Amino acid sequence: MQELYNQVLKLGCQLKHASDNAMVQTHAWGYNGFKRMHEVLCEYLDYWCRKLEKEMRDEHELSPALTHMPYAAYQVTDIKNHAHTWYQTIKDACTQISTLNTQMMQTTGKQSCIMKQFVNCLYKMKQIAWRFIKRGEHCQWMEHDIHVYDDRLHDKMKCIQKRIDKVMKKKWRH
Repeated sequence: MQELYNQVLKLGCQLKHASDNAMVQTHAWGYNGFKRMHEVLCEYLDYWCRKLEKEMRDEHELSPALTHMPYAAYQVTDIKNHAHTWYQTIKDACTQISTLNTQMMQTTGKQSCIMKQFVNCLYKMKQIAWRFIKRGEHCQWMEHDIHVYDDRLHDKMKCIQKRIDKVMKKKWRH
């Protein structure tokens, strides 16, 4: 069981590294909405990894055993390539975590609610990526339309980030 949890935590760290690299790359191209989306995703990934570590300790009396991981390279050449690469990255992660949760069910007789919620969160990100790919294909990846989409995404992610900040401020204030 320890190994299953560690594999999910490792996958979460790899996703965070990829999202961090994607954040830097999309910002360099001038896409602030995508930058903010990856920034929010990094916060979500931190949150889910902490919840998973808490579940390990509280429910199973296990300690996370993460070793140092090399920083994963995320190399894309343009926004179209980024959209397809990011979609595939999230899709693969959903499949891997679902498989690990199934193995957890077979090993312990119950599935991890945290892993299931983690997959649901990633599924939403996968849907965002899929919709962006479809929109990009529809407009033939025209720069103007991509920037309009990016501006809307920026506003949406800014609202989400404000809600996260408000919750975190309330949580730590005494």
